[in-house]
Amino acid sequence: DGACGHCKGCELNRASTHPDFIVIRPEEEGKIIKVAQVRELIDSLGRTGQQGGNKVVIIEPIEAMNANASNALLKSLEEPTPGTYLLLVSHNPSSVLPTIRSRCQIKALAIPSLDVATDYLASATAASPYMIQEALREARGLPLTALSLLDNDALATRKQRLERFLALSLFDVDPIDVAASWQSQDIGMIVEWYQDILHRIL
Repeated sequence: DGACGHCKGCELNRASTHPDFIVIRPEEEGKIIKVAQVRELIDSLGRTGQQGGNKVVIIEPIEAMNANASNALLKSLEEPTPGTYLLLVSHNPSSVLPTIRSRCQIKALAIPSLDVATDYLASATAASPYMIQEALREARGLPLTALSLLDNDALATRKQRLERFLALSLFDVDPIDVAASWQSQDIGMIVEWYQDILHRIL
């Protein structure tokens, strides 16, 4: 029926210090998961769980592993130690090596319904219902993306970008000025925003 929320394991999870729950991500955003990280993980999997129960490993995103890191993980995927669960999260499954995919059970996670996403955001943020709906529209229904938009005040930034974009299309502003104003911003976020705009138009 779910976690009790009171035992030692729950307390450790809440503090993000559970020794048998391991998350592997790139050390820097947008970089690769290094083979050294995977080897360190494999060493820890060979040891008994410190809390006497199961061990859970999340690797995200799995496509961030290069060929060397992927090959180092294969043995653990083929023959995991008893009580070990490896969850490989992928946002682009086609880019995951076939040798990795063939050793996994693939579970596709659908976008939650609007009601479920709205309820989640209402409990996770103090934003108004209008802002929650606006964030979900901007995030194309993805609740975690919507939450990051609400937390980072990104909705206001996106609105400003849209206003500049519309002014640009009407020749009301100088393209050089717009480019200069966006130069100090995260180019990846701007490209993603443009993709969202094009997606809506299509």
